[in-house]
Amino acid sequence: MTAGGCAVRPGHAPAQFHMLTTGYARRTDNDGGWVAASASVLLREGQQVVVTDPGGNADTLLAALALQQVMPEDVTTVFLTHGHIDHIVNLSLFPSAVVCDGFVTARGDRLIPCNGLLPGTTMRLLETPGHCAEHYALVAETQIGRVAVAGDLFWWEDDAPPQAGGAGSTALSSHIELAPEALIGLPDTIATDPAALAASRRALLALEPRWIVPGHGGVIRVA
Repeated sequence: MTAGGCAVRPGHAPAQFHMLTTGYARRTDNDGGWVAASASVLLREGQQVVVTDPGGNADTLLAALALQQVMPEDVTTVFLTHGHIDHIVNLSLFPSAVVCDGFVTARGDRLIPCNGLLPGTTMRLLETPGHCAEHYALVAETQIGRVAVAGDLFWWEDDAPPQAGGAGSTALSSHIELAPEALIGLPDTIATDPAALAASRRALLALEPRWIVPGHGGVIRVA
């Protein structure tokens, strides 16, 4: 086993990770609204083709999938970190996929408990309430190391990025570096339970991810 209780089984290849879209969130000036869409990730493990949080910008998402030679009908599973609308608008692009919200996997009206793993994979599902009551993160062993798809457990507005400890362009096209305590202290102005949010952040960081994909904002490398 590796630190935090996650490991690739002997002889089992790590998942292949690709960023599809970077999440963004900015307030509009005149109507109290937002322009926002979530980050989306492609993960391939064995026969499973997984898209996370398909967001709200269909053209960008489909173009990114095409670059990876993936058609919507190739996607076997859509994983949703939570049900906020800026994360789920494009769910209808994948009618043949099963849908997993961390608690259950659904195909039509058939609901099957996940029991802590994304079905058909070694990817761990961690309950992470705080931003909202029903929220999950996905943790995968990948070709670039352990990746946590965190949804809005971590996020920021476009005009209020965190003070990064560094930046780079090594395993990913670009990323920022943040220490664990800085991550735990990131503000969330719409969190429903700040105490639960902090506890969930600590629980995820205890799994020692190398990379965190926030719901909105650039990919984080944990310093």
